[in-house]
Amino acid sequence: MPQFQLPIAIILASGSAASGILYYFARPKEGKIQLPTHSDRYEGKDGLDVAKPEDLLDGYPIDPDGFWKRVRFFWSKMFLAHIQ
Repeated sequence: MPQFQLPIAIILASGSAASGILYYFARPKEGKIQLPTHSDRYEGKDGLDVAKPEDLLDGYPIDPDGFWKRVRFFWSKMFLAHIQ
């Protein structure tokens, strides 16, 4: 048995127990934070509404065949570079 194995195990177990006790007594007493689901009183801007009109515009279509051709070419060059 390695030297100091029992004292180290005791220190780790007591530290774990102390951490658990501290966590139990330091937890908030009010409970969890609850966000309002709906409210008729608030008429301001929604803080989570971050979409802008230009975000919803359609962009240009991508060429999937060209994209995957470039990806395959890139990975084939990476593979050949690692072989050499």
